[in-house]
Amino acid sequence: MAQLLLEESLSVCREIGARPGIAAALQSLGDLAGARGNGEGAKRHYRSALTLWDEMEHAGGIARCTQELANIVAIEGRADLAAVLLGASEALREQIGAIVPPVQRKVGTDAR
Repeated sequence: MAQLLLEESLSVCREIGARPGIAAALQSLGDLAGARGNGEGAKRHYRSALTLWDEMEHAGGIARCTQELANIVAIEGRADLAAVLLGASEALREQIGAIVPPVQRKVGTDAR
């Protein structure tokens, strides 16, 4: 049901040209795919959202997608790439004065 609603939201946002809504829906589809263990699907959606956030110069969206991509590649055993992505996400968050919301923190990570 969640996927259906997100896909419907994505479709409506595309129809009306709501780019922030498109990026948010893609990001949420990435979250859902990741939660379902579909790393490839998650990466595909996050990359699409990241492209839009970048085009809109939306630093918060860029940081979040980069963080989520890092989580996926870490699960895949690519710690070196995950570290680079997390570092980039953290640096961007520091530049804009943003923190990782508690709901986005992964279990077992240092929340500081």
